[in-house]
Amino acid sequence: SQASIGNLPAQQLWWRVRARNAAGVFGPYSATRRFTAQSATAVVSLTSVAVAPGNVVGGQQATGTVTLSAAAPAGNAVVPLSSSSASVVVPASVTVPAGATSASFSVTTTSVTASTSATISATYGGVTRTSTLIVGPPGSTATLTVTATGRSGQRITSSPAGINVTVGSTQSAGFATNTSITLSVAGGRQAVWSGACSSGGARTTSCTFVISANASVTANVN
Repeated sequence: SQASIGNLPAQQLWWRVRARNAAGVFGPYSATRRFTAQSATAVVSLTSVAVAPGNVVGGQQATGTVTLSAAAPAGNAVVPLSSSSASVVVPASVTVPAGATSASFSVTTTSVTASTSATISATYGGVTRTSTLIVGPPGSTATLTVTATGRSGQRITSSPAGINVTVGSTQSAGFATNTSITLSVAGGRQAVWSGACSSGGARTTSCTFVISANASVTANVN
């Protein structure tokens, strides 16, 4: 006969046995044996692949991130990558270090004459996930106006460069349409963003949006 025992702690344990006859009399114990219970190995698969920003002008870069369902095993997790468009180039794979659950990779784009949609795929643990990146052609210039309010002595900067405005003032700069712009509070402080780039009332260190026409943003620095 046999017995199955679950929920054992993952540590060294000892056991011994003895027999009991039909009259209910026990015999002597056997020699003590030992074993180490192993915790169940989690099955690690791919949860998602994301690309930010999701809309760029050809020639700009984006950042992709793969996320696993659990920590990568010893020896790391190598996640193969691919792109459906020649205008969007990703590395052959990205490595998630052992014990980590995510890793980032660079996405390079080339100039295009018409808007192009690329599907970026990642596969791991028998699971494939995708994300879409839209690459647009260069267009006319749109003006972004940023007003900084709130905590004095702070400033708002943009990436790509163009905006560098101190709290209590307003600044405008021109950007090519379909450009992804990230506005950030210098020094890592947070702000409530409103206008063309909104944080929905939440306080965040940055705000990212794609400018397609003249736009205004207000940053209330905390």
